[in-house]
Formats: sequence, structure tokens, C-alpha cells
Amino acid sequence: MSASGAIEEAIEAYNRAVTIDPDAWEALINLSDLAEYQGDADLSLSYIEQGFEAMSRVYEDQAVRIRPWYSITGNSIARDHLARGDQASAEMWYRRVLHWDPLNAESLTGLAALLRARGDMVSARETCAVLADELDRTACLEG
Repeated sequence: MSASGAIEEAIEAYNRAVTIDPDAWEALINLSDLAEYQGDADLSLSYIEQGFEAMSRVYEDQAVRIRPWYSITGNSIARDHLARGDQASAEMWYRRVLHWDPLNAESLTGLAALLRARGDMVSARETCAVLADELDRTACLEG
């Protein structure tokens, strides 16, 4: 069997898992990875966003499994939107992560960079101030 055939089989299996359980966030994340591997960035972003939404729906019941991936996944989505030039969506995702994980350094520095880029230095400084005990504030403003 070729690698392409194995990938197609994996995609079919993950799609079956999501059909059975729409909250199968692991399958959605894997579908995102496979879509990215196949060069379909839009489909990859769609799957990872669906995976995050599924994580959110089942977080209370699966917190131990989801907690390590929740902020990482949200930040990945923010970076994907930023790479597409969609600063508004990137900002929304950074803020969404920060709502749940208020000291997340990647979200704070990403949000500060977006605020700084649009000329809102006051908000950028306030965002970086949150990291005062966690990260060098100067690096946040310059990063």
C-alpha cells in the first residue's frame, strides 16, 4: 500500500469517528494535520477550529486530556489566521485563549504584537504588563 493510500484510509477512519461522535476532537485535530500535509491549508484550519470547539464542549468531562492541548490548539489557530493576514480573527483567538489561560505567554505576546502593529501602544503595554512576573516586558514589546 502506498503512503497516499494509507493517508486516505486514515482520513476515512477519522471521518467515521467524527460521524459517530461529533465531539471526537482528537480525530478532528488529526484530520487537520492530514489536510495540512496534503497542502489544503483552508481545510486544515477548518478542522482544527472544529476540534477546538469540540474540546470546548467536552472540556468539563475530559479536562485532564484536553488541558495540555487547549491553549496550544487555540494559539495554533491564531497563528494560522495571522498567516492569512486575518488580524481580527487572530486577535479573537488570542483573546479566547487568554480568557481560559490568562498568563499564556504566546497569546499575550501575540496579542501585544497585533495591538502594537495597529498603533495601540497603551493596550500593548497593558497586555505585556500581565507578563511582568513571567517574561521580560521589554521582550514582549519588541517581539
